[in-house]
Amino acid sequence: MKKCKSCKSEIDAKATKCPHCQADQRGWARRHPILTGLLVLFIVGSVMAAAGGGEKKTQTTNNNTAANTDSTKQTQSAQEKPVAEATKVVTTDFIAEFDKNQLAAEEKYKDKLVEFTAVIANISEDIMGTPFLSLKPSDDKYYAGTTIKCDFKEKS
Repeated sequence: MKKCKSCKSEIDAKATKCPHCQADQRGWARRHPILTGLLVLFIVGSVMAAAGGGEKKTQTTNNNTAANTDSTKQTQSAQEKPVAEATKVVTTDFIAEFDKNQLAAEEKYKDKLVEFTAVIANISEDIMGTPFLSLKPSDDKYYAGTTIKCDFKEKS
């Protein structure tokens, strides 16, 4: 015997409804099987995404890390295209150009091969699965959060 959750009268231990007040004696998960299933799927998906995302992220704290265009050169050589000469740019000057006039800087650097030195802050994929590389200047002149984000068409 057990007590009813609602009216507190004595009922059979296996009863799913109280014979006196008709209150449902089942737990929330048993009363809502569809929501329970969706919740379980969401939790499992979140855990799997977190576990899979952790393998792809790396961080480097070496201040002398060079961010060059090796991956771009490898992709181009795999496609047998000639590699253009990279324009060498000082990282702080690159950021300053964007701060001063973003449209002009985009026009100047869009689809161009550039070479500069920066610290790798993050290597990962965005929410849409596009691989990217985040760089921060090795100079402490800029506030925290100043980064250069490089998107790639493919992981290789």
